[in-house]
Amino acid sequence: MRKLLLLLIVFCFFYISAFGGDAEMPLINKRQKIQQHRIHEGVERGSLTKREAKNLRKGEQRLKNNVMKAKEDGKVTNEERKKVNKRRK
Repeated sequence: MRKLLLLLIVFCFFYISAFGGDAEMPLINKRQKIQQHRIHEGVERGSLTKREAKNLRKGEQRLKNNVMKAKEDGKVTNEERKKVNKRRK
């Protein structure tokens, strides 16, 4: 039973590392999730108007498109990472 559990854990680790997709830019991906949550909370609390939220979401979508473009060839170079980080500010 232990061998089966260990085998399952090892398989999951390799599956996630091979197909996770977030390994190239984990900080950007984490930031995007946090920003989406903050935008939603701002609308719910009334501190953001619908128009402001729409503009913020557009900016987040542009960032997501930049990240996807950087990941297109399967490898994010340092130069691509710098461009994405510069554009997110």
